[in-house]
Amino acid sequence: MEKDLVNIEEAGFTPEDLENAGVELEETTEETDTQETAPDEPSTDDAAESDANDAGVEPETPNTNEETEETHANDQNLKAALAQERARRKAAEERARQYEAQQRPITLPDEEVSNIRDFVRREALKRFNITAEDLESLMFEDVQKYNDFIRFEANAEYTITNQQMAIHQQRQTNINFVNEIKSLPNFGELYQRGLEKLNGMTMRDAQPINDAFYRVDIGEGTEADFETIRKFVTELQNERATSTEVPNNPSS
Repeated sequence: MEKDLVNIEEAGFTPEDLENAGVELEETTEETDTQETAPDEPSTDDAAESDANDAGVEPETPNTNEETEETHANDQNLKAALAQERARRKAAEERARQYEAQQRPITLPDEEVSNIRDFVRREALKRFNITAEDLESLMFEDVQKYNDFIRFEANAEYTITNQQMAIHQQRQTNINFVNEIKSLPNFGELYQRGLEKLNGMTMRDAQPINDAFYRVDIGEGTEADFETIRKFVTELQNERATSTEVPNNPSS
């Protein structure tokens, strides 16, 4: 015990005396290593996890269902945006083609030009009461009558050609208008909605729209017909936008 311990020097012994007695002495120094390795302190994360375990609280896990739904919604929005962009580009390309087609001068097919000339020649021969064989000799026998014949033939060919070109122009304009309507986004759905809407209208209200569609279908539609159809299509688009609109805060 500590009370039995005494200082060897006070007892009159020296270190040599103890060594001679077979006692091993450890060398001591004035400076002792008082610094001991500090025990590892638990990290903040370990402490939080330990506290949570002690309190019986399970660690928070991410809500994978919400993340999946959000990812799916984002994918759907992206697909819808891409579809709208493709439809917009398609409509723009169609408008560009229509503009280019309108800038090109209308020319009749060679076969149609030949048919017009044959028709005019037959009508001129009947009008002047001559045959094709008489025409060559008429140039020498009756110059005035021959000149009248040539003038009549030229005027008739010019008039009929212009009439046919106007018909072709009108037909091309109708084709361009049809392509314009068909290039609209969701045309198939609009077409089906249009049929249902016309079937539900009174005959008085539906007749002007049906007539406009019929004239456009045969290539004889006018600007008034185009305006009637555009107005009808706009109504369909507005109805579709209203029916497909999703409220910002839908009730659960």
